[in-house]
Amino acid sequence: MPRFSLKYFLWFTALVFSVSSCSSQGPEHFQEKSRNKTMELIRELQKVECLEDIIQKSVCFKGLYLELVDLSIEVQKYQKKHETYWELEAEDFTLSDELRFEFVRIYKILGAKELMEKCQMSALLRLDAFESKCSRLSCADQ
Repeated sequence: MPRFSLKYFLWFTALVFSVSSCSSQGPEHFQEKSRNKTMELIRELQKVECLEDIIQKSVCFKGLYLELVDLSIEVQKYQKKHETYWELEAEDFTLSDELRFEFVRIYKILGAKELMEKCQMSALLRLDAFESKCSRLSCADQ
């Protein structure tokens, strides 16, 4: 089982940006969807001031993490099937930096890291399961 940490989650977020540039609906659709979900997560993180805020928002955080993972999985399948890859854009780096800033700020709250990692757990397990399956099978066929 992977160790769930800020570094792992930030890597995942960068992955979402890099793979969310195309789908059958067009590259712009998934790029925009990825950025919107990330901005939504950033806005929710900005509202956190104490441990109680994390507890109250835990369902929201879990949902956002799952949506980001589902998006990542969908686009990874597309990219594998079409043997293609897209580069990150400046806006993606900016959003990643904003997200990192919010996680670092929140992780300074005693007990916050553990609560946030619990919120991320099901999404990261889903991503890990998908990636494990991809390493055994062809992702495009899933």
